[in-house]
Amino acid sequence: MPIQLWLSSRVPTKVRISLPRSGDFLGQFNLAPRKTLIVSVPEALMNKISGISDNGIYIQSEQPITATVYMSYRWSGEAFKIIPKEQLGRIYYTLNLYQDRTDRERVGQILITATTDNTKVAVTPKVDLDDGTRGGQTKVYTLQRGQTLLLKAKIKPGFDQDFETTDLTGTKIVATAPVSVISGHTKGAFPRYQPTMGTPANFMRNMLIESMWPVEFL
Repeated sequence: MPIQLWLSSRVPTKVRISLPRSGDFLGQFNLAPRKTLIVSVPEALMNKISGISDNGIYIQSEQPITATVYMSYRWSGEAFKIIPKEQLGRIYYTLNLYQDRTDRERVGQILITATTDNTKVAVTPKVDLDDGTRGGQTKVYTLQRGQTLLLKAKIKPGFDQDFETTDLTGTKIVATAPVSVISGHTKGAFPRYQPTMGTPANFMRNMLIESMWPVEFL
């Protein structure tokens, strides 16, 4: 399986993993303290095609846990923490990267998951999307609980590693109810040009809601 959930807790607890849209279960597990439980996720739940899908996964536990996603797919790997539902919000800005190239063009992506039925999500992309939305224009999508929305930058041949025309960074997302936003890139290299050419990798992170952005760093 190319995707795994890594779950851990300080105390014994039970964890239930389900698919809200279908009602199916990935399983119910007994989580031992200070141990990592690895749960494989079927590749069928991977979001590959732009648009709305029923691919959301719901994790619920009796005691506090940590949850991490690990992905190893086509010679690239990545891991990121899952932000708990209590810390999700309605306003986000994304972090992506310019279009890059391996065997073909690779673009930035954004994945939005709804926690509530009939959630309206207004997206204002920084550059054109492959669903026809133009950069700077706002499009509204309606999501049900557990549905996902995958957005991809439009492929622009000849504009590899061009920040101005192919980078989704700064895309604004405003929802009527809390959503999660995972933002990243299919496979890109940074910094641009040599020596990174030929050694790109994918990356993804949960975005923090706007109100949680800090103002001081050490």
